[in-house]
Amino acid sequence: MRKILISDVQSKIEHAGFKAKRDVREICSSLDIQIIDIHTHYSIKTIDGIYKFILNTIQLAQKLNKNDIVFINYPIYSRFVIEFLFLIQKKYNLKIVPIIHDLDSLRGHVGIDEKYLSNFKYMISHNKKMSEYLIRKYPDIKIVNLEVFDYLVRNNPSYTFESTDHPYLVFAGNLSQEKSGFLYHYKLPVKSDLWGINLDVEKINLNSLTYIGKFDPDNPEKFFSHYQNKNVFGLIWDGTDIDSCNGEYGEYLKYNNPHKTSFYLSQGLPVIIWKQAALADFVVENKCGLIVDSLSELPDVFNHMDSDIYKIYRQNAEIIGEKIRRGYFLSKSIKAIEKLICNQ
Repeated sequence: MRKILISDVQSKIEHAGFKAKRDVREICSSLDIQIIDIHTHYSIKTIDGIYKFILNTIQLAQKLNKNDIVFINYPIYSRFVIEFLFLIQKKYNLKIVPIIHDLDSLRGHVGIDEKYLSNFKYMISHNKKMSEYLIRKYPDIKIVNLEVFDYLVRNNPSYTFESTDHPYLVFAGNLSQEKSGFLYHYKLPVKSDLWGINLDVEKINLNSLTYIGKFDPDNPEKFFSHYQNKNVFGLIWDGTDIDSCNGEYGEYLKYNNPHKTSFYLSQGLPVIIWKQAALADFVVENKCGLIVDSLSELPDVFNHMDSDIYKIYRQNAEIIGEKIRRGYFLSKSIKAIEKLICNQ
C-alpha cells in the first residue's frame, strides 16, 4: 500500500507560521512517503489561475494510484485538492488522512470544517482533548493523537548549566495585541524576554519586558545561545488577561497544540502553560514544565524554586526536545494510522 503526502508548503518567512507544514514534509520524506507538491498561489478568477488549477488537477490525477494512503495538511490552502480527492476517493479506494494543524470550528468559525471533516475516516489530531471534540461530532472517525508537534531545527542544543539565579520567562511568537494582548494590558509580575514579530512598541509597557528580536525558526542558534546558564521557562499564554487565557485564542488553548511549546522544548527549555490548556497534561506527564491558573502565581513559584529543582525540569525538557527535533511524534502517529488502516 503506497503512502503519499500532498504538500502545500508555503515560502519561508521570519516566523514559524508555516514551519509546521514544512516539518511535516521533511518528516514524511524521511519515512519514504512520496511527496506530491502542489501550487497554491493562484486565483481561479484569472486566466493564469484557471490554467494552474487545471494543471494541478491533471498532474495530481496522474500521480495517484488505487489504494493509496494519502496524507494532507489540514486545512489545506488549495481547496480544489481536498474536493478532488473526495470526488475520486471511492473510485480509487483512497485512504485520505488529514494531519490537523488548525480547526477553525474550535475558534467559533463556521464553514470549512463542517463541509469537509465528515468525509474523513482517519485523522491525526493534536491531543486527547481535540480528539474528544472531533469524536463527539464525527463518531465514526478513527483518530490517532499526535501528542505534541515536532519541531525540526539545525542546531543541537546542549547546555552547560550552572546558574543559581531566580527563574524568569521568555515569550516567543506573534507579539501583536490581537494574539498576545496580555503583554499590553498588564505588567507581567516577573522578568520576561520577548522574541518575535508584530510588537507595537508604542503601545506596550516594557517595564518588566525586554524585547530581544527575531530569529530563524529553522536555525534558532541566536535564541539558544542567549539562554546558556540561565534559569528560564518558555511561556505559553494567549488572550488579554494574566489571570486566565481568554478570548478566541485563549479558549483555543483548551484544544490545540501551540507550536511555540514545541519550539521551547526543541531548545531544551522547560515551559509554563495555563492549567486548562490541552497540553497541560503532556507537560505534567513528562515533568518538562509547570502548569498555572494565573501568571500572578509566578513570583511565589519562582521564589521557592532552587536551581536543583529547575535543573530537573530542564533535563526533562531536553529529553522531550531530542524527540521533537528528530520528528518522533509525527513518525509514531503515521505508523499508528497505517496500522489502523491495515487492520480494517
